[in-house]
Amino acid sequence: FGDDYRERARRAAKAFPALQRFLERNPPPIATAQPAGQIRALVDGSDEIKQVLARELFQRFEKWVLQFQGYREGKHDYPKNVIGFARTLRRLMITYELLRKDGFLSDEQIRKLHAYFGFAARRILDEGRWPHSKTWMHPDHPESTRDFYTYPGEHRPDKFIWTNCLPNFQSDPLCALLHLSALLPEHPDASRWQRFALDDIDRQLDAYCSESGAWEESVNYALFTFFYFNVTFRIVKNRLGV
Repeated sequence: FGDDYRERARRAAKAFPALQRFLERNPPPIATAQPAGQIRALVDGSDEIKQVLARELFQRFEKWVLQFQGYREGKHDYPKNVIGFARTLRRLMITYELLRKDGFLSDEQIRKLHAYFGFAARRILDEGRWPHSKTWMHPDHPESTRDFYTYPGEHRPDKFIWTNCLPNFQSDPLCALLHLSALLPEHPDASRWQRFALDDIDRQLDAYCSESGAWEESVNYALFTFFYFNVTFRIVKNRLGV
């Protein structure tokens, strides 16, 4: 963030008309952390907004812990699915750093959140939830179990690597894992998270980037994929020097 991060955020908000209009449409009080609360917390820094962010941060992790133990409400919950989990987690990591920078979290809360982040990393790495080791090949690869013409048909019995026609479902969680390794570099598993994520992302870039540099998904997914790549790679470069 840097010592003058809030002043820099205010200048940035004034420099971008679309962001300024967004802030004008979302004046205090803010009832939710996403996305208005986070932006307001960066620009305004009021304790009321930070309290909203802290409450949602802990509530989401508490709910995840219950859900991954089998608790269900019979309702749709986007942050619980494979892709929603990663996207929500990345946002919560930014919330955590903002609140820590402002000294808004107690030592007890910080320790609890570190445990939650370790829990999140284990969920990402759970092959029973998303088999990372089997889903990195392009559908056109000769060793892939399915191709564009048979997807979502049956897997070929003589092949072992699944095809993945939605590669953002692979790269998005791995970017969250890489972000976690930079957030908690002192964690005993951080180096493993980093190596696993970098290796997998490298395979993905080989499999799903054409010679022109295009990401082989639809335009909206391609743009979003490059967005979270840029954010993640900048964090890792600044924090870990990678």
